[in-house]
Amino acid sequence: MSDAREADLALLIADLCGYTALTETHGALTASETVLRFVRLAESCLEPGVAIVDSIGDEVFCAGADTLAVVRTALRLRDAVEREPDFLRVSMGIHRGPIVEREGRIFGAPINLTARLAAHALGGQILCTEPIAQSIGPTARLAARRLGERRFKNVPYTVRLFELVRVTEGRAATVTDPVCRMQVAVDGAAAAIAHAGVTYRFCSSECARLFSGSPGVYAGAAVATGSGDQETNREPSRRETAMTTETTYTLDQFLADTRATIKTRGIPSGLAEIRDHLEKLLHNPQLLKKHLGDPPPYTQLTTIGHDPVTDVHVLVHGREKASKSSVHDHGPCWVVYGNYKNPTRMRRWRRLDDGTRPGYAELELQREFLNEPGHAVAFAVGDIHSIEFGDDTFFIRVTGGDVETKETLRFDVDKKTVEVANRAQGQR
Repeated sequence: MSDAREADLALLIADLCGYTALTETHGALTASETVLRFVRLAESCLEPGVAIVDSIGDEVFCAGADTLAVVRTALRLRDAVEREPDFLRVSMGIHRGPIVEREGRIFGAPINLTARLAAHALGGQILCTEPIAQSIGPTARLAARRLGERRFKNVPYTVRLFELVRVTEGRAATVTDPVCRMQVAVDGAAAAIAHAGVTYRFCSSECARLFSGSPGVYAGAAVATGSGDQETNREPSRRETAMTTETTYTLDQFLADTRATIKTRGIPSGLAEIRDHLEKLLHNPQLLKKHLGDPPPYTQLTTIGHDPVTDVHVLVHGREKASKSSVHDHGPCWVVYGNYKNPTRMRRWRRLDDGTRPGYAELELQREFLNEPGHAVAFAVGDIHSIEFGDDTFFIRVTGGDVETKETLRFDVDKKTVEVANRAQGQR
């Protein structure tokens, strides 16, 4: 233990927002290049006495003895990220506390809280705790805006939460591309589409095309910062943390919230909101135990909820062994998948032919991504998709209508064929 050193340090964790969506839309190569650019930006923004302790995936972890130096590093990094063309937003958390440094690594409970702050922050937001807020002096030209108190997982006390902002904050007006989550200058977007009273802006024509095909899936995912222009994307973005916060949100609450969403927003406009409701439900650790038993048994298909008003069905798939589905649609039904235990590889397909030739269908792979536990993905009526999962996988499927009584389409990509599958007769 002679190499261990105790210290009291200010900790900063900076997390790229929307990395999963970027990977899904633009591919792993673009995503990896974005991470490398992010690390280089972080290195260039370090104040004297602040060092990068670690960088894992889309996250950078910094530490320093001087609190204000760490705060200045965070501000410089946020500004650099927002100036960077074709880039994601960054969310940050800052905390200070006692840690142990050993063999170039640091350990301690303050690291967990710093990570919780970064996960809780929205894109472009810097959250901090009271020790950091109290260190902000009048000459720093900063303000620590109090946001109230909050409990975080594995933190045994209530945390007073603050947001760090410049006294004269004049950041450029940007919005988030609702498809790939890349930040886009309001006056420099490649395309713009008006939907449900909101103008959405895009980094590329490809993202605009994907949005046009399924606006309900993507609407509501973009965040405006800066000018507050009424035409900018103005809905709050969903956080992309996987199972970081446990909830007591129940199946009955989910069905009630989904009913309200369908009533007020309709389908497909409300699909993104229903997806968000499902993600809250996925964070209930007692969900499957309550509705299936403890331990939850493997079951190919079990209905655990139904709303007769909206005909929304909630089903659990519990698979002991790895498998995959055919390429299919859900007929007249929309569907939202949410992973509860272990991920599912999702593939979205695009039909290239016009459908006039009986039995013939030509498809191309549109997107492929991994749906992690705690995350959900929505498919509108007619969207063609397939799923693949490993051993010991549980996921939730929410449908508008009972798809198991409907006729759906089943595709063979290699043979370029399509046939009708009558699910009421066990055809899938």
